Amino acid sequence: MEDKIKKYQDLIELIRTTDDLVKFDEEMDLLLQSIYYVDKDMLKDALEKTVRIRVATVMRKLIQRDTLSKREEINALFLSVYKTICSLPMLQLTLAFEPSEAVIDNISRWARQNLAAGILLDLSLDRSVLGGAMIMYNGRFYDLTLRKNLQGIFDKGDLRLG
Repeated sequence: MEDKIKKYQDLIELIRTTDDLVKFDEEMDLLLQSIYYVDKDMLKDALEKTVRIRVATVMRKLIQRDTLSKREEINALFLSVYKTICSLPMLQLTLAFEPSEAVIDNISRWARQNLAAGILLDLSLDRSVLGGAMIMYNGRFYDLTLRKNLQGIFDKGDLRLG
């Protein structure tokens, strides 16, 4: 798996979240369909017109790097890429706010440096957490929310009003 992550690193860097994965899934469906059209230019057209420019650029580089020309070879490459991307590890985060692209970039960069190369973020919004995050990774759950901390204070009776 590590070898494939390195092989497809340029593409994996474009897919940080499950939302990105959904877009990529749709693009891969279009590319896989385009391979088998009678018109040989359909793949070229699909790469130029139906997928994001950065994805198309990386896919073209992969095809050229492996000097693929037959439909079966390109199909095998696309399926390998797709399987690798879909098998990346997942970090589930529940946040009290909708993160900006900069926040997503920072979280993704940290997770890929400290947890696993190519890790995907599954982000969800729950304003009731108030702050912090609920985290699920590798079958473990961590509740690092402000709601939990405040609830603990109220349950202990340590907080007195007035």
